[in-house]
Amino acid sequence: MSIVQKVFDALEPGGYFEAQDMALPLGCDDGTLTVDSDLWKWVLLVMEGMEKFGRPVSAAQQWKQLMEAVGFVDVVETIYKWPTNRWPRDQHYKELGMWSLENMDQALEPATLAPLTRALGWTYEEVIVLVSKARKVMRDPTVHAYWPM
Repeated sequence: MSIVQKVFDALEPGGYFEAQDMALPLGCDDGTLTVDSDLWKWVLLVMEGMEKFGRPVSAAQQWKQLMEAVGFVDVVETIYKWPTNRWPRDQHYKELGMWSLENMDQALEPATLAPLTRALGWTYEEVIVLVSKARKVMRDPTVHAYWPM
């Protein structure tokens, strides 16, 4: 039984369920995040490793369908674009990008270690090199990528 089904079964009539999740892959609307970049390579490898764990990081894209399938009605899905750094012109998104970068800069290595070492057989040293290269792209303000939330 899925978590969504358990939530639905536990709610009284009129109750609601809110889910917040980040999904991979990263988004980019202007092509500045290229498929040959180290950040894109990081995305694909983490996705592959998490898939092998049975924990796909693309699951957030299915929340709405899962909710509707178990009986939720009037499901509203809102997707936010959190910039990977301070690239946006808009001050609000520039600040959001600053905090997003601060958060992910610290989380990148720990979020990468298990999927790549345990699921894909990478060494710690190989992961550190990849993370370093991915961070460089993530910090580059000419790369207009975002985390879909």
